[in-house]
Amino acid sequence: MNTAQSQTEPRTRAKAKITVQNSEAKPYDQTVSPALVEIRLSETFTRGIDGESPVRALQVLRDDRSACLVSAQRFSGKLGGRQGTLCASRFRNRRQRQDQGDMVCHSRLGDK
Repeated sequence: MNTAQSQTEPRTRAKAKITVQNSEAKPYDQTVSPALVEIRLSETFTRGIDGESPVRALQVLRDDRSACLVSAQRFSGKLGGRQGTLCASRFRNRRQRQDQGDMVCHSRLGDK
């Protein structure tokens, strides 16, 4: 990222409601424990971030059913008054029914 750009354009932070429109999980590697599962999702975002995103993820599923997941996605929609697309990734750790994780953006809305 260009230093001049980062000084003139502050980061936009938003909270959104994310709705999973559909999902598909299939075994990736279950030869030993923990199992690896490939997940494909389609999400819509509302309330602060408006748009949609296909998601590809790889999940580590432990015997106790806790899991961690890393995903990548391309969001298309509107954030902070700007329309466009951005690439993002998430790391989520699920233990004891608690879901923790933040989305990290790897491009700015409208970057080509």
